[in-house]
Amino acid sequence: IWEKVKIYKLKLSTGKVIQVVSPEELEGQKYNRRKGVRINIDRVMDVEQGQSIYNVIVRDISYCGVAFIEPMVEESQLDASKPFALHLYDEGEDGERLVGIFRGKITNQQKIDSGILNGCEIAADHASELQKYIANKQIEELRGKRLGK
Repeated sequence: IWEKVKIYKLKLSTGKVIQVVSPEELEGQKYNRRKGVRINIDRVMDVEQGQSIYNVIVRDISYCGVAFIEPMVEESQLDASKPFALHLYDEGEDGERLVGIFRGKITNQQKIDSGILNGCEIAADHASELQKYIANKQIEELRGKRLGK
């Protein structure tokens, strides 16, 4: 965030008018623009789209969004114009358990060294379930041990 910002109108030689933002200080204050707390996951999970299921690496998740990587591909296998379903798994005392299947849509895709990074929004009707899951994961991290289901 910048405070004491001035905005100037500037007319270019082409005739186009632009606005120039001039902050008093070069460095702004850090500001978390995300709606919700994200937790790191970094695990392989399934994403379903249409009749196909793809293995992806889920990097992090919040109650309203998820980021995952399609590993080792040059082009995305997922269609950004169609919804997907993320099969979210968690490590439990008795092995892996399905936390839930969450619908979402891809908002941006970006090529990175390890594949394609997908930034996604999760459908709002999953928010309360994900908020509980994320709160439990934060408590586990603070305590250093797993909570019950």
